[in-house]
Amino acid sequence: AHRFEGLSWQLGPGEQWAVVGRNGAGKTALSNLLGGRLAIASGQLRYAPGFDPARDIAYVSFELQKQLCDRDQRLDISEFSAAAFDPGTTARQAILQGRPAPDDMQQQCRRYRLDALLETGIRYLSSGEMRKVLLLRGLLQQPQLLILDDPLEGLDRVARPELARMLEDAMDAGQQVLLLTRHKRNLPRAIGHILLLDNLRKVASGPRRRITATREW
Repeated sequence: AHRFEGLSWQLGPGEQWAVVGRNGAGKTALSNLLGGRLAIASGQLRYAPGFDPARDIAYVSFELQKQLCDRDQRLDISEFSAAAFDPGTTARQAILQGRPAPDDMQQQCRRYRLDALLETGIRYLSSGEMRKVLLLRGLLQQPQLLILDDPLEGLDRVARPELARMLEDAMDAGQQVLLLTRHKRNLPRAIGHILLLDNLRKVASGPRRRITATREW
């Protein structure tokens, strides 16, 4: 069970937050509480009027990546016939989720080097390519809040700056983000607020400049 100790925290309109803490600090548990995927044990969780977490929050995480790829693996029919080839879910299908493509999708895909991969099965994408697919998928949902669970973790030196640029562009365009990360260094420029967690406790929270100047940082 996850029980935060005296956690008082507010995510205001338009604020870009990073939740920073080592493994087990409570980052994912906090995001699950916000999304209604984890029941609150005590205290209060309040949303702005009209905000529906099931509708207004989108997620990008390694867990989602694994779920999509595992599902495709289970549905793969090509193993039953030597002549069959089943690409499974394509990048385009994963991004759109059955919705019509927006007018600027092709332009975005070219900008982030995804245009040549749209008809490729997601099982055949690299980790960096798959993260870009998932980020674009989340952005096209037009959520009020996009939660990103360590999106740059495990990426190589080519994929990391590409995804970081994509993320910066999204925040510059007004997408509100909650970034969960173990790493204190190289937070995106647009992150303006930081919540430090350790062992389900709030260590510090507030404007980035103030938090990074404290001894806790």
